[in-house]
Amino acid sequence: MLRKALLACAVSAMIVPAVANAGFVINGGTAGQIGDFGAPGHDSKIDNDVVISEFGAGTVLDGFFGANISIDQDTSLNFEFIGKEAGYTTTFSFAGNSFTNNDAKGTSFNVMNLLASAVLDFRFDVTESGAFVVNGSNNDSITGGFADFWVMQELDGSLLIAFDDGGANPDDDNHDDMVIRISQVPEPGTLGLIGLGLVAAGAARRKTA
Repeated sequence: MLRKALLACAVSAMIVPAVANAGFVINGGTAGQIGDFGAPGHDSKIDNDVVISEFGAGTVLDGFFGANISIDQDTSLNFEFIGKEAGYTTTFSFAGNSFTNNDAKGTSFNVMNLLASAVLDFRFDVTESGAFVVNGSNNDSITGGFADFWVMQELDGSLLIAFDDGGANPDDDNHDDMVIRISQVPEPGTLGLIGLGLVAAGAARRKTA
């Protein structure tokens, strides 16, 4: 009976997600895809090199162009630089924190205790051209010379945001000039439950040995 109780506790604790849905809301925009469109003879400029590198050849992701992002609940967020292809230097900034696409892959920062807001007011700036895009005023993905971002929500609730610096004319629309992930910082209570599950699972294994 003790072993069953320990295992039940372990399972119950371990099914709590390490990253819960942060209450992201994707507003407006037009549905569209980025990724690897590798048909024979196609223009390879439209392929997203970061998606191919991170998720594998042939990957195509569904999301939205021109949408804006808000949060509908109080939360703490992690912002992580996933990759880039651009020659331009792009800076991503939010709440006094920033990184550029010349930083090491995996560079990140946390912003704690954010209040629910109509717009998550981050921005992308392009050093060489002066182009920029502010969440809340995300441009279309077609007009040349205008920066914009594409967004999708991943299965764990985090967001994948892919930036196009508007440097190509017309735009290449591959959105691999800077790619970031925004995810919820796990709450201490969640981490404690996960730890409890691991301890319980270990105890159950020792009991059966």
